[in-house]
Amino acid sequence: MHNGARTLVMAVALAVAGCLPQRPAPQIASLEVGVDAPTATDATYAVGGTCLEQLAARGAQFEQAEPFHTSRGCGIGDPVVLRTGVAEIGPGAELECEMALKWLDFEQRVVQPLARDIFEQPVAYVHQASDYACRVSTGNRRKLSQHSHGLALDVTGFELPDGHIATIENDYYADTREGEFIRAVAEKACAYFSVVLTPNSDRYHYNHFHFDIGDSGICSL
Repeated sequence: MHNGARTLVMAVALAVAGCLPQRPAPQIASLEVGVDAPTATDATYAVGGTCLEQLAARGAQFEQAEPFHTSRGCGIGDPVVLRTGVAEIGPGAELECEMALKWLDFEQRVVQPLARDIFEQPVAYVHQASDYACRVSTGNRRKLSQHSHGLALDVTGFELPDGHIATIENDYYADTREGEFIRAVAEKACAYFSVVLTPNSDRYHYNHFHFDIGDSGICSL
């Protein structure tokens, strides 16, 4: 992990204890074609407890890491490396637990149902481009990005079990099923995240969605 000072201290795998999903060769997607992705029930959503307990109760596979802080003001107080929500996310996303739980909620309630409605199959693999990163915001160079606190996730595309990928760069403006899916994901994300940035936001987001749960309020579609 960062600066060699942090070690992973616990692995949680609800479905198979101690086992994290591997990317099978030759295709990335880990769910079989036609198999519905599991979704949590209303009873599962109602489960209380700590953030880590809620992640585990909803079926996420993740690793807990030690809290850390840097001299620049970056760091995460309750860090996890999310490996699988419903779909595998890769490479594994290092996030504040609260952000990992928010992503899982969004995936279960929005992303997977949209994929089944539009493609008649679930998302099997989420391609992410940035999780924790100690850096300034692209929108305001005088403040740290929410990535610096593990409160942001950048997503570049969604892969189906057959290996087909809907990407933000290629499909955001497309008049296709992929475009319909990508735009619907962005639109519905505004109800879950404080900030949603898309290719319409600025030149920095031409190829990915930025989702965060910071203190700003921006829905840029």
